[in-house]
Amino acid sequence: MPSPNDASAPIAAAIPQAASADRPQTRDMPRADSPQLQAGIRALFDAISHDDPPRAEGFFFPVGAYGQVKDVANPARDWRYRLLAEYNNDIHDSAKELGRGREDAQFVRLEIPERNARWVEPGEEWNKVGYYRVYNAHIVYTLRGKEKRLAIKSMISWRGEWYCVHFRAISRKKDPNS
Repeated sequence: MPSPNDASAPIAAAIPQAASADRPQTRDMPRADSPQLQAGIRALFDAISHDDPPRAEGFFFPVGAYGQVKDVANPARDWRYRLLAEYNNDIHDSAKELGRGREDAQFVRLEIPERNARWVEPGEEWNKVGYYRVYNAHIVYTLRGKEKRLAIKSMISWRGEWYCVHFRAISRKKDPNS
């Protein structure tokens, strides 16, 4: 659990994953102005600018929700060793992309193409439970006086909130050990 002085503390407080992950999915459409989403995206950007993936784990799709949603063998293992590992690698890669001085980068806003969000029915995308999905949201930030963007490949919903599930790329690989 982060300390109150930890830069990731706001996300831990804003996204009660454990409480929401063990409750059933809803069909509530996520909102771009949600305080949880805003805290989550700031935590992701903070993780990138400090090259410290654990700062953004609260914005990643919760493991308990993943177990309810995805129809894969051993969902907790797949979540940890494939999805979360890819997310962490993508954060490291994004930090490298920002380069020297990345700690000076300033978050500006999150752009979500909400008109492209759609409900994914059970049976699509290896899922047992439906969810909203949106592709290609963007983190807008400034660095060295220039506005730049980082794409978030895919976000999906859990109980009316957006979570990142694929940051830079969507892997089609499955955990061979699951």
